[in-house]
Amino acid sequence: MTNGKWHAKILDPIKERDTIVKARKLFWGEENIEFINWCYYDNPAGNVFCVLALANDTIAGQYIVIPIDFILNGKRTKASLSLDTFTHPEFRRQGIFTGLANFLFKILEQNNIVLTMGFPNQYSRPGFLEKLKFTEPLPVHNGTRLITRDRNSAFLVRKLSLNFPFGGLFFLAKKCLSLRYEIVHAPNDSWIDECWINIKRNIEFGLFKDSKWTQWRYLNNPRYSYNFFMVSGRDEKPVGYIVFRNDYIVNKRKQLALRIVDIFAENTLAKSEILYLFLNEVCEKVDLVHMQSSLYSSNFYAMSSNLFVPRGRVSFIVRPHGSFQIFSRLPKRKWEFSSAYSDLI
Repeated sequence: MTNGKWHAKILDPIKERDTIVKARKLFWGEENIEFINWCYYDNPAGNVFCVLALANDTIAGQYIVIPIDFILNGKRTKASLSLDTFTHPEFRRQGIFTGLANFLFKILEQNNIVLTMGFPNQYSRPGFLEKLKFTEPLPVHNGTRLITRDRNSAFLVRKLSLNFPFGGLFFLAKKCLSLRYEIVHAPNDSWIDECWINIKRNIEFGLFKDSKWTQWRYLNNPRYSYNFFMVSGRDEKPVGYIVFRNDYIVNKRKQLALRIVDIFAENTLAKSEILYLFLNEVCEKVDLVHMQSSLYSSNFYAMSSNLFVPRGRVSFIVRPHGSFQIFSRLPKRKWEFSSAYSDLI
């Protein structure tokens, strides 16, 4: 593809690795080889797709996506996550953003990628929606669970807050089901796969979360560190788990906040019980807990039962490729959204 002043080129991720590193350094100001290796090459779903706008020897623009193993109508397929879009300041208003995107989307279609999703900032969002035919199919929000407004609140005050209003019911459920938990940094692969096998049959639309993906996504991530809150039943079989970030947030009011990245269990009740258990066993010393979800999903109802309140909306965009269409017939509650998507970027 060319417009006279520049032309688009798809890079071979292996043979032209140095050019990919050069492009990232040009637009980010750093190479960050560790992140490039992890995100672009170690991904179990496949290597990066990188297209550049070239004007002679100058890199005038870039668009990068990575493939994602995805569940669609209960079957495994391929999607992609939109990462970096850049235009060189000297080449703006020359159609590079739109031209590169449309060029890349044709390549993705040829590689059987059914859709691309992304999380644009406030500046790029209008371009994705108006020029590239992305839509916002899900009402995604940041949810917050307030434990206490006062950093120095007494232990009893925090416990009462964590147990209001359904604490007694969840306590009985925990006792009757004999739920057991452990907090680990590196979960056992066989435990994750058993959990995945038990639960994936109920998933119509979402990420493919087996042990290979979990290992890559969380354990090998060079940017962030995570812990797993793993819950098993009386038979020691997996019930579900919560992934949370090890780093805490301190806001302007000096409140300490913890971020949940993902919650994974068979149904709303199981998620509610696991979330209640997590709040009581892990969150006694924090003031706030944050978690993303799409409204009216089982994640949302589990959060609501534990008094999470939707706050700011998150722009989550999706573009189907080719003749593929699904959102007109997909109930919004079927897509269990979490920060497992957005926290990657």
